[in-house]
Amino acid sequence: MRNLIVTLVLLAAVVIGVGIYRGWFTFSTSHDSGTDQRSIHMNIDESKAKSDVEKVKEKASEAGSKAYEKVGEAGNKVKEQPEGK
Repeated sequence: MRNLIVTLVLLAAVVIGVGIYRGWFTFSTSHDSGTDQRSIHMNIDESKAKSDVEKVKEKASEAGSKAYEKVGEAGNKVKEQPEGK
């Protein structure tokens, strides 16, 4: 159970880190001088996150297709070799 919780926390940290790096999340603070209170605001750019996810899906699909083709080519080469070698 502990490993699951650690894994989820690490996964959340990676998503947040990538999100901040890619500009999906932005944070800002404000300070009210009349009271000693600070506010933290988080903005989420959903359209940017969705477009980045779509790009990753496309690249993963292309990589999968290339790998499938290479495996097929390697299989054909093995079939073409004469037996006994």
